[in-house]
Amino acid sequence: MTTKHLSTLGLLLLVLGTAILGIGGYLLTLPEQYEATTRFRSVTDRSALSVDDSPHESYGGGYFIQTEFEVIQSELILNSAIEALHLRDTWAQRFHLPTPLKTSEARALLKHQLQLKPVANAQLIELTFTSHDPGEAAQIANAIADSYVHYEENVRVELTKAHLAELQHELVALDRQLADATNNVGHAETNPQAFAHLQKFRQKLASQIDGQTDHDMIGDKMGSFIDLAEPPTKPSGFIRSTAKILITLGIISQISGLLCFKQTRHQTFST
Repeated sequence: MTTKHLSTLGLLLLVLGTAILGIGGYLLTLPEQYEATTRFRSVTDRSALSVDDSPHESYGGGYFIQTEFEVIQSELILNSAIEALHLRDTWAQRFHLPTPLKTSEARALLKHQLQLKPVANAQLIELTFTSHDPGEAAQIANAIADSYVHYEENVRVELTKAHLAELQHELVALDRQLADATNNVGHAETNPQAFAHLQKFRQKLASQIDGQTDHDMIGDKMGSFIDLAEPPTKPSGFIRSTAKILITLGIISQISGLLCFKQTRHQTFST
């Protein structure tokens, strides 16, 4: 490599190293971040509310989880948490703003500090919120989870009502068929298999209605389950570890730049 190229490379490495050191030093000045995590279960098993017996997306399927993640990050859920905790005013005071934040601005901040992931083989969703304040991290994580669970409970109730109404409508229609068959003289005797099939289907339908009611009661218990987040006692350490890595890379870059200049001087004296 020519002397000119070595000089250029050395200068670039020194500039790059200085920039990286500056970023690492800046990160060290930032306050530590704390992560609070809550775990909860989606109370709406939509496949259980199916009218037919066709296959549906399982509870822990990828599509189902992605749908729930989108619901959790929706305006409806996040806005509810924002209002419950008065975050527009709280954060405006923190940032020394003269007026409260817009709801859209507060929601963007929530999304930026929110992490979601499924818990393997447990049918749970894990929600983690990051903040410089450990108490706030736990408070917001719990508020978002609470808003989601209440929303899902309302959805389940409405789905259950609609499904029960449909089953009951089918049951009424089936009772008419059975009544017509009974009133038709000799029908049950001449078509015993068809009559028995109608009776068996009616029993299955009535059992479905009873089972749906039981599922609704179980759903209430499942919906109330939330593993509440506690204020973390230790910072996540992400900022500090990232800063240390950047500072190390910056020092390496500067040392490499100095070695390039040293090699340049050596070549110059040799010539």
